Amino acid sequence: MKDPKRNGGRDAAGLVEHLRHDASLNGFIPRGWAPGAGRSTPPGTFEDHVKDMATWGAAGQPCPN
Repeated sequence: MKDPKRNGGRDAAGLVEHLRHDASLNGFIPRGWAPGAGRSTPPGTFEDHVKDMATWGAAGQPCPN
């Protein structure tokens, strides 16, 4: 996610904007929280995910070793 060559040229703020834009279009990303019968959802809500991404970006996108 941090590699601009593989994430559409996005920085941390661009990744959050991508999430919000995709959600406004009822795109692929928010569908994870409504996967259909027999499938489990990720923890939290889509908005929690957006907030977590923003927090991660504000912290400099750290990755534990």
